[in-house]
Amino acid sequence: MTVAPRNTHLTSRTGAHLADLAAQVRQVELLIGAHFKHLDMTEADFLTGMQKLDYLHQSLMDISELVRQFGEPDQRPQNLSDTVRLESTRRLIEDAGHAAAQHDDAGALDLF
Repeated sequence: MTVAPRNTHLTSRTGAHLADLAAQVRQVELLIGAHFKHLDMTEADFLTGMQKLDYLHQSLMDISELVRQFGEPDQRPQNLSDTVRLESTRRLIEDAGHAAAQHDDAGALDLF
């Protein structure tokens, strides 16, 4: 299966855009974390919100990597699975697109 040059260019631009979005989410994470550093970090709503933001960041990074690799026609699902961080993203790859439970796999909170 050969990817048309136009699609490869689109895939490359889309992957770069997703990576940029992930970087923006990470910057918001750091800003919020720094701003609220002096507050009680044990409040459940705050921690849950920050975990969701971190999950969004990690998901965008995973999807960015997958999109980047879509231009490489020889990629096999196992190889793709090895390049992502979240289990929910791996399930998307391994289950051929079946829905993955997002909130089961928020990942480690990576603030400071």
